[in-house]
Amino acid sequence: ATARALAGDGWQVVVGARRRDRVEALARHIGGRAHVLDVTDPASVEAFAAAVPDDCRLLVNNAGGALGWAPVTEADENEWRTMYDTNVLGVVRVTKALLGRLEASGDGQVITIGSIAGHEPYPNGAGYNAAKFAVRGADAGAVLDRVSAGAVNAHAGVITYTQWLGEDGGILADLTVTR
Repeated sequence: ATARALAGDGWQVVVGARRRDRVEALARHIGGRAHVLDVTDPASVEAFAAAVPDDCRLLVNNAGGALGWAPVTEADENEWRTMYDTNVLGVVRVTKALLGRLEASGDGQVITIGSIAGHEPYPNGAGYNAAKFAVRGADAGAVLDRVSAGAVNAHAGVITYTQWLGEDGGILADLTVTR
């Protein structure tokens, strides 16, 4: 939906996803460009970044996934690693890969599609909750590190926008909108 909306608004859109058939179908539908992307693979992220135009002004991080349905006492550590690698490190990898272009644009923005699980834990979902809480922290930290003029973390019903502008390195605006 985000890629369609951006393309409809005149943005040049490069979409990345693991499944070639789906990402190519989406790109054809919106008039964008497709690239196979696995955010858990640094080489794949670098190849994707190389396909993105130099004048990149917006990054929408949307990769993620939940695995397992068990209490912490029965947690599968490999599932937790996979969720962290995809949900958290995937955001970090792609953001780092495109950061130079976002900064050079003068108004680069990062939007991360999160989850309510990053705000409200649910039973048997601690691994996914932990990953999504970490994504929120990484976004906020990126703003404080002056990586982005602003970071948006969005999920069903809640959008949080944090903007850094203060000369003292502080947060100028931290706005949460809920339905």
